[in-house]
Amino acid sequence: MSTRRLLFVDDEVPILRALERMLRVQRRDWECHFTDDPLRALTIVDEVQPDAVVSDMLMPGLDGAELLLEASRRRPLLARFILSGEVGAGSLVRMARAAHQCLAKPCRGDVLLGVLHRALITPAPDHDPALLRGIYGLRSLPVAAARVETVRRLLARPWSEARDRDVVALLSGTAALATKLLQVATWTRLGMGTPPAHVHDAFFQLGPDAVRALLESELLTPLPAQEATAFQQATWRRAERAAAATCAVARAEALSSDEARLAALVALWGTSAPLLADVSCRAQYDAARDEAAATAAPLHAIERRVFGLSAADALAHLLQLWGLSPAVAESVARSDDAATLPEIPLAVETVAHLTRALVDELDGHALPESTAAHVARVGLGDRLDAWRGLVARVLEPVAA
Repeated sequence: MSTRRLLFVDDEVPILRALERMLRVQRRDWECHFTDDPLRALTIVDEVQPDAVVSDMLMPGLDGAELLLEASRRRPLLARFILSGEVGAGSLVRMARAAHQCLAKPCRGDVLLGVLHRALITPAPDHDPALLRGIYGLRSLPVAAARVETVRRLLARPWSEARDRDVVALLSGTAALATKLLQVATWTRLGMGTPPAHVHDAFFQLGPDAVRALLESELLTPLPAQEATAFQQATWRRAERAAAATCAVARAEALSSDEARLAALVALWGTSAPLLADVSCRAQYDAARDEAAATAAPLHAIERRVFGLSAADALAHLLQLWGLSPAVAESVARSDDAATLPEIPLAVETVAHLTRALVDELDGHALPESTAAHVARVGLGDRLDAWRGLVARVLEPVAA
């Protein structure tokens, strides 16, 4: 593996020296550069072409958000982090537009090293550059405008447990809202503890006011029905149905509430993964989907041949770049191929994958051969009919 180049920017020299001492353990694999001048940092970006920039937020002349936005313009395949001691709520959206993650200052060495190791993508020679640019450059997620308006109307009602339950259900079935809510919830922790792993906890950690602010922020791009493509609308609907059905099946099988919510999130993200490939390289992805439909070949196999990685792989990279639940990200990466699923019959991933397949079956698609083989291998065949009936009942109100 080639040496990774990292640039650290902070106007406080003692902080830079501490970072330099902390990172000596990585000197064989990481080439680290340090500067206390944000303007000089841009020159270093041009000269060194780093793989990542870690910047303080509050600096004279150029703050961290401005620095990272300009650095990303000069070098699109750049992982961007803010390391800050104090961040006000009003800065979060600006930071989230510029950086992939935010960490607290002072930051423990093992925390910083862990974040960088998980987030840095090692591109393979066959990885499509356009898809990689999509992973690094995605800042605002598209979402159906009608869904945003529905959540907004619900939040305008007086508080009740039923209202919050309905809001969480809508957020949990909407990939853009779930993802950005989890990202903001992670950022408000500023690296000072375990962030929420699923939408339910993120909502109750942040509260309704933060969700209202998210709906109005630049982190989302609400699309009216006439502006969303047919593929976007179909994928949004399929993801919502997959998440709702997966949560119901997980609870029927006596998985814990947290496991059911994680299974629903894996199903939501796994189903939504093609949207990342679609927005990054639409013409190529349309051709890949047409080939899959014409040949009955697994779409993920064609994605890997065309792009060097599947849509689920790409989304898993993005989730780790944003610092969202590494375990869930790894589950998403495995979610498009039953051959990679755990042998434990009722593992979260297995429930998510099989329920997604049953949702597709309900819409007229046969179970993939690899999925049917996994069902037989783990001995779930006798449960499948019961799951089919449950999925059909759960999806009746969604379809309506």
